[in-house]
Amino acid sequence: MSRIPSDIEPSILLRSIGEGGELLGAGFLRKTPGVDHRDYRPGFYSLILVLQGKGRLEIDGQSHDLEAGSIFQRFPSTPHQSTILPGDTWEECFVDLGPALFKALEQMGLAGVHRPVGRLPEPEARVHAFADLFRRFQEVPRHEASSLLPHCLALAERCLREIQTLHEPHHHSVQEACRLLAASPSQRIDLKSLCRDRNWNYETFRKSFKRITGLSPQRYAMAHRMDEARKWLLSSPELSVTELAHRLGYNDVFEFSQHFKRFVGVAPSLYRGKP
Repeated sequence: MSRIPSDIEPSILLRSIGEGGELLGAGFLRKTPGVDHRDYRPGFYSLILVLQGKGRLEIDGQSHDLEAGSIFQRFPSTPHQSTILPGDTWEECFVDLGPALFKALEQMGLAGVHRPVGRLPEPEARVHAFADLFRRFQEVPRHEASSLLPHCLALAERCLREIQTLHEPHHHSVQEACRLLAASPSQRIDLKSLCRDRNWNYETFRKSFKRITGLSPQRYAMAHRMDEARKWLLSSPELSVTELAHRLGYNDVFEFSQHFKRFVGVAPSLYRGKP
């Protein structure tokens, strides 16, 4: 497992964006054994990857072991305690997001106290991604902090998707539906017809879909529609928000903007980095 890169001095970098001062943060830290946080109720969301050491997270009445390769979460206003055990020096990297951005991840079914700890399939690759994000924080001027938003969200989303477990008897049917919904973000797929064509029981499918993804099929489709919007906003600056809304199947740009802010946490224009 990788340790803190040699060119990075352990520290926390914080920025605020938007009128409400929504938090963005990134960092690498080295800590000694002991209680790290006792009855801690943060005002923001953190996603932490353990690089070295062993510890324990106590949250929601459950105790979870932590070791190199573990990735765990701290939730806004949710009390918890973390302890670093004696042995190797503890090292970690993390990304911090304000409450509105956490809400967006929660609505996408990615973040939630029901699954506070997991493991990444390729933690080494993610260490490099955390390091790249940290260096970006160092390089971007404070008045351009909003440009960091898509990078913070993308890293958190990628890690959270990787640790989701899909041990369900209807895993394959849900996977197929996820592929179809993600591949056609501008279309409104009739899920009852989809189930009928494939001889799936609709109610069983709907419940399995929610259990596996954390979202209803409709909200999952909406989340991917907003993912597509995020990509267009960053890759096509010449495309107006109204034109983007029409490409994604919206007749009303106000409705699109409302959905985008609900899922991403900020308005489309702010996400793009414009005032």
